[in-house]
Amino acid sequence: GYNFDFIDSGKTLRLINVTGTVEAAVQLKIGVWQHVAATCDRSGRMRLYLDGKLMGELQGKPHAPSANPRPMPPLEKVAEFAAKLESAGLGRTFAAGQAGMIVSMVSALHDHRRARKLYTMTGIPPADPDRVDDLYCGTIDKLTLGLMDYLAAHSGDRDGASMRIQTIARRSLSAG
Repeated sequence: GYNFDFIDSGKTLRLINVTGTVEAAVQLKIGVWQHVAATCDRSGRMRLYLDGKLMGELQGKPHAPSANPRPMPPLEKVAEFAAKLESAGLGRTFAAGQAGMIVSMVSALHDHRRARKLYTMTGIPPADPDRVDDLYCGTIDKLTLGLMDYLAAHSGDRDGASMRIQTIARRSLSAG
């Protein structure tokens, strides 16, 4: 995701993304067509343009998605995990809360996809629906990876609740 906008009443162009933030002083004019553009390459180099002229540049941190993403359980297994934690009296734990957020985000994604049809019927144009879907899916992935990281980090905990959570996780979140 990214944010490309102007601030300070059109005096500053700004690009924010995972590699960093670049701003450039400009003079946007009301009622006059101007071409604004932003680029970001794999090395993290970010550039802002106004009418084809380079206005700002920043070398952000490189961003490369992992070539070997960590394995994630299917979403129905996460829902099963959340339900089993709740029924075991562990619904107020961090793991249950994280699993519940994942389930809620999946529900919100489905609601958004149903609403896409509604937008077409009413003629109200939504934000780019594919980009919105991408944002939901990216958030779901990050929450799921966060849950898996949390479980891995606490796999050696020996208190009763942690051990019960780990047992339920092994049974619910395994691939098989």
